[in-house]
This record gives sequence, C-alpha cells and structure tokens, in this order.
Amino acid sequence: MSLQPINNIELNILDSQPDNKQSALVWAHGLMFCTAADIESGLFAWKQTSQQHRVIRYDARGHGESQATDNIADYQWTHLAKDMLAVADHSEAGKLVLGGASMGCGTSLIAALDLINSGQKDKLAGVVLVIPPTAWKTRPAQARKYKLLALLNKLKLVPALIPQLTKNKVIAGFLNKSMPYCETVLHRYMASHKKEAYHPILMGSAQSDLPVEEELKKIDIPVLILAWTDDNSHPVSTAKQLRELLPNSEIHLANEVRHVDQWDSQICEFLNRLS
Repeated sequence: MSLQPINNIELNILDSQPDNKQSALVWAHGLMFCTAADIESGLFAWKQTSQQHRVIRYDARGHGESQATDNIADYQWTHLAKDMLAVADHSEAGKLVLGGASMGCGTSLIAALDLINSGQKDKLAGVVLVIPPTAWKTRPAQARKYKLLALLNKLKLVPALIPQLTKNKVIAGFLNKSMPYCETVLHRYMASHKKEAYHPILMGSAQSDLPVEEELKKIDIPVLILAWTDDNSHPVSTAKQLRELLPNSEIHLANEVRHVDQWDSQICEFLNRLS
C-alpha cells in the first residue's frame, strides 16, 4: 500500500494488479473501517477475486492510513464518491466495477450515478453492493446514533466515545457466534483512527443517505447485491429494495457462515461474466 495524492489529500491505496489497465474493481470499505480491517478480518478479503482480477482498494479520507480533513462535507457520501472516481482515474483503470461494503455501497451507487449523469456510462461495467446500510426510512434513527457519537467526540469525551463505538455488534449475529475474532479485529481498527477525524466522519455519515428511487433506476448495468440477515445496521430491507429498484440486479442473502464464505467466489464469477 502507498499514499497517493487524490483530491488534494493523500489516500492509502492497495492495487492487486497495477499493470492491468483493462478493467478493475474499485473497492470502498465501511464506516470506521479500512483496507487492513477488511483483509485481516477475512470478511472482505476477496483473495480469489484479487488473484483473477484487478482489485483497487483504498482507505477513505480520515480512515486507516489516509489523511484526514476537518470539513464535515468531505465525509458525506457524495464527496466520498468523488474520491472513489479520482482513485480510479489515478490508477488508470479501464472499465470500472464500483463496489463496497456498507458506507462503500453508498459511495459506489453515488459514484455510478455521477458517471451516468455526466455522460460517462461507457466507463461502467457493473456495481457490487455488500451489506447495504440503513437507508431512506431506516436512516434517521442511525443518523441520530452517529450524531450522539460525534457529540461525545466534540466534547472531548473520547473515553466514553470508544466504548460507544464498539459496544454494538458490527457484523451479523450468526457470524459473530461462529467467528468472534472478526468482531475483535474490526473493533480494534474502529478505535485506532485519528481521534480528530471522528467528529467530521460521523457527522458526514449522519448527513448521508442512498440516492432517491428515480435516480437509482438509471443504473441499468449489472449489479450484484450481497447481504446478510441478523444485523440492524445493515437491514435486509435495504438490500431487497435495491433489488427492486435496480433493473439489472441480482441478490444473494446469507444467513449462515457458509453463505458468506461464498461471497468471494460469487464476486469473482460476477466479474468473469462482465469481462
């Protein structure tokens, strides 16, 4: 991984096949996580996919090893989408598949719409959405939680903030029972970010939501949706609604560990079909 100048800051980028200029999956991680957390936890490592396809990962601003800014608007999904497309341009990727988990879903969908609305749809090959977050009717309650956490940080109550960040389960209940080390790894990375970035990161997320229905219907390219049950922060209702709105989408729901284990091969097969 290396820091690269993107949109006036330095973002940490990991490229599995930098010499492959034909196509790439540009991957965005979830809120308060990073590339290292995705890989070390094993949940979103995508080993098979990275061997067969170019996968460009990066730490979002304020996350992992990437630089932080203090402007809340910089962390809204609309701005993170601009970072994602700038990473793709910097990496000289050809046909793009935009993908991510949780916050990365919002980033990917908005970035895809940015390309479509700017007349650059020919750059897009597909979209991969993993554990879509709260959205629309379920977003306000989640936003209130983020605002509370941001307030704790603003009041410099970091000793109270960290337990609040990590007290809730961040993966599906059935996974946590079978793979508790994943939760431990993810909590460690959540608590390791730059403390000064917590407030803008959390407020930026609180001010974000998925695009409205009519906009989403414009995304008529192939879309792969992977979701799991037993997770209030990533409700199945969002994934199912996206399946209804996105005209060329398919969905796979996981309620057992073996289903999640299949996600890497399902993404790889999806990319094989696109190419």
